[in-house]
Amino acid sequence: MQMVLNGRDDVLAWESIVLLQAETVEDAYAKADTIGRMGEGDSNGSMSWDGAPAYLVYRGTRRLVSISNSTDIYNNPGDSCEITYMQLELESEDAFKKFMAGDGPACLLE
Repeated sequence: MQMVLNGRDDVLAWESIVLLQAETVEDAYAKADTIGRMGEGDSNGSMSWDGAPAYLVYRGTRRLVSISNSTDIYNNPGDSCEITYMQLELESEDAFKKFMAGDGPACLLE
């Protein structure tokens, strides 16, 4: 989701990770798109960010990740089931410590 800030050029965006169930990849993308579009809007004109009028726009589904649960024959997620992950490359141990403390950027590997 991108928050569009009226009168400003900076970009504020969120990547939401949403768990959904679908029979096919096509169905999963369609469901993700529907969920994303449901989040669009300006809260009936009341949305703002730092005092600027704003609205949310769904910009698309970036990727799908399949999950599996080896302890459930129906593959339902449960305790200790890995839902998603990101691989990170950081420039140093210090950068890693800052990342772990919630301070500092990380470079994602493709």
